[in-house]
Amino acid sequence: MIPPYKKHGSMRSSVHEPMTASILATVLYVGILIASCRSGGMGEDELEAYKGAKAHYLRGEYAEAIQKLGAGDRPSRESHQALLLLAKCHFMIGAPDKAERILVSLTERIRGYADAQIWLVRSYLALGRLDDSGRELERALEFNGDDPRLLQLMAELSEARGKGRDAIDFYSRAASFGDELARVELSLSLIYTRFGQGERALFHLGRSRAFLSPESVLSRPLSKLEERIRKGVSQ
Repeated sequence: MIPPYKKHGSMRSSVHEPMTASILATVLYVGILIASCRSGGMGEDELEAYKGAKAHYLRGEYAEAIQKLGAGDRPSRESHQALLLLAKCHFMIGAPDKAERILVSLTERIRGYADAQIWLVRSYLALGRLDDSGRELERALEFNGDDPRLLQLMAELSEARGKGRDAIDFYSRAASFGDELARVELSLSLIYTRFGQGERALFHLGRSRAFLSPESVLSRPLSKLEERIRKGVSQ
């Protein structure tokens, strides 16, 4: 597990045994589920509003999504999904201060809510609050030390602090997850190949290649697979 970030750029080693970390992660997940159940979930009207807001968000229509959620600076929504979406929309329209208020409330209500922590760190960074970013990253990394999104944020924080070598280290660790994403794209390519959809297979094969590090053992097999698919497409 990657050691969490400590204020002023120093690092401290992890003291969690693998089994303890696993148990803690399970407890946190159950806690999130319990918190969700206590909120009663979304009502029918709220669910429809959330689905509509999500559609706006995916189209980049952030102001429309905020309006659809019907929440202002002090949202009354009980659903953590709706609150997170609202915070993300505020962040995307350039209002990280509004996003931060919502996200602080979420992370206090649901300990270990990784997505909320990630967006809270992004908000702190956008506001130039580097010490707050470091503290929140330290908490998040204790239980999600291998999350490439957190490693990327650690790199951004290191850059903001003028610590170039630390930034390179964290960016490199985040990039190491590229091989896992490459395998996902490769699996999609193989499925489309079996179904005779060569163009889609080549598209996902190209994405797989883009994720790979130059020294990956998958590089040569991918080249051979690409030749085979292209032969099938040309026939």
